[in-house]
Amino acid sequence: MGDDRTGEGSGDDEVIKINLPQVSRSVTTIWPVITVYTKGKQFDDIKNAYVRIVDPQSKKEFMRFNLSNNKDGVSTASIVANIRRNGDSWTFKALGYYCSNADTCDDVIPRIKEIMSNDLKNIKILKGKGNKPILGNQG
Repeated sequence: MGDDRTGEGSGDDEVIKINLPQVSRSVTTIWPVITVYTKGKQFDDIKNAYVRIVDPQSKKEFMRFNLSNNKDGVSTASIVANIRRNGDSWTFKALGYYCSNADTCDDVIPRIKEIMSNDLKNIKILKGKGNKPILGNQG
């Protein structure tokens, strides 16, 4: 919902809503991804950038990663989490993986396929203060 390019103001600048009960039964996994679309820019260039996943009913934060703390000079995408269908319910796993050379979600698909194959050579895992999952229930 929206594309805030200034970051001014308080609160979340951009929001993606997923109503899990309404997701087609043919969808078994959702991979939320954040990318820096502006060519030549990476997370290091964005002031106060973060990503979080929140239950809209309870307002409980499942996870939060501070993307601006990256400081690697190359990361342009983050694979935030894996949300997997488990029968009639969903499981959630916070990931916080950084990727480079990815300006769009389509650019991240090869990295997701590597993760699914347990190949993490092209992935940097978020570490440090402010970059940890909040919930212990991560499927």
